Amino acid sequence: MIVEAVNHLWLAIGQATKAIQPYKKDRSIFQKREFNKDYTDEEYVKEIRSWFGVHAVNGNVVNLVEFNKGVRFFSSWSGSYDGQEFSLRLYSNNMKAEEKYGGIKKITVDSLVKFATLRYETLSMLMDEIDKLYSKVKKDLQSTPVHLDESKSELSQLKELYSQAKDRKLTSEHYEEYVLRYISFLQCDLSTFEELEKKIINSYLSDLKPVIHVYRHIVQQVDPNEFEIFERLQLRSQIYADNFYDYGKILERRDTISLEILIEKGLLPEYSHTLSDSSLSLLIYALDYERNKTNPRISQKGAI
Repeated sequence: MIVEAVNHLWLAIGQATKAIQPYKKDRSIFQKREFNKDYTDEEYVKEIRSWFGVHAVNGNVVNLVEFNKGVRFFSSWSGSYDGQEFSLRLYSNNMKAEEKYGGIKKITVDSLVKFATLRYETLSMLMDEIDKLYSKVKKDLQSTPVHLDESKSELSQLKELYSQAKDRKLTSEHYEEYVLRYISFLQCDLSTFEELEKKIINSYLSDLKPVIHVYRHIVQQVDPNEFEIFERLQLRSQIYADNFYDYGKILERRDTISLEILIEKGLLPEYSHTLSDSSLSLLIYALDYERNKTNPRISQKGAI
């Protein structure tokens, strides 16, 4: 399982980097010759795995040059006396074939561990290849200008940048969650809010505008660093921390009971029941942003 996993990693990365996987043709451990041909270590492990893994009742037909027709081989159950060396008998319905190719087949645990270890240790080399590939792709992306039409609305600009981020495969690790949240806020109908909350929301959306230029920089430079400005798209006040369970229930699945509790506490207006999910989310984030100015969280850990 280890060897197959390593091989598939090399295959996936090698197609992009043209890197050649080490030890594919290696014979340093087993140095075996079976069925009149030399076996690489990987070929031999596959062969002996089939012998030890299957008690061949019906036998497997093998075509050999010196025999006119296919020869069947069978394997016994495997066993070990010391827990280190395992053996089985490979026999045939053709005595001459068994004499030449069959007999007792043995393998030790130590040799298998060495075989797996040698390939496992190539992962450090593979990581170097991944780093080289990452650097190359990053430079290519940095040299390709990101387009942003600043004459358009904030919503259009953000959608334009997010679309280019997806084309560049810059999503989840590059503030995707926050960007999608911001997009949902910009899509809200502000006419559904009453004047007091609308004023707070407009102020909040205004303070979010710089996020667009920071996000453009991230997409252009493939910059995975942490940017404090995205904290504006988090819930950070102590009031949220004191009521995080009910806020979480509302944001997760619009829990009616939790919504009623926050309304009764005066933390949300009565008409919150009438708002769409995205509008209610915008209201919660805008109010929390405003409250954080006077009631910042004692500990900022756990902000969402």
